[in-house]
Amino acid sequence: MFDNLTHGLTGLLIAWLLVAIPLWISFAQGKAAIRQWLLSPIVAMAILFGVGICVSILQGALNAGTVMNAAIVLVCLPLAGFFSGRYLTRAVAANDAHKRGTQLSEGTDRHGSNAQIRSRPAGQLTIAGIGVPPGR
Repeated sequence: MFDNLTHGLTGLLIAWLLVAIPLWISFAQGKAAIRQWLLSPIVAMAILFGVGICVSILQGALNAGTVMNAAIVLVCLPLAGFFSGRYLTRAVAANDAHKRGTQLSEGTDRHGSNAQIRSRPAGQLTIAGIGVPPGR
């Protein structure tokens, strides 16, 4: 009944779309770089072949009917595409050059030594240990 759709080039295109569309969704959510978007068709094909081998082994081990085989494919391919995209975008975000937080330094810094900070009068206003002159 569906042999024309599931075999040949049409079947390969449908299987590729089952991987590529969730991959693109996860790329959009993860704010992927333009390089990843441009390589996504090749990445989707590699994921398709890898998951296709795993699905074939799983289908052979389960020895299920055609409906169960179709269900396995319809679940495994989109999940593999989506989680692969999440993994690929997360790996880039972990190497991001922008880091949040503070920088701590020991000892003296460009504003003076710790002895200068300690020698300030008790009533003087300071910000981060640096004296602030009184305003008028």
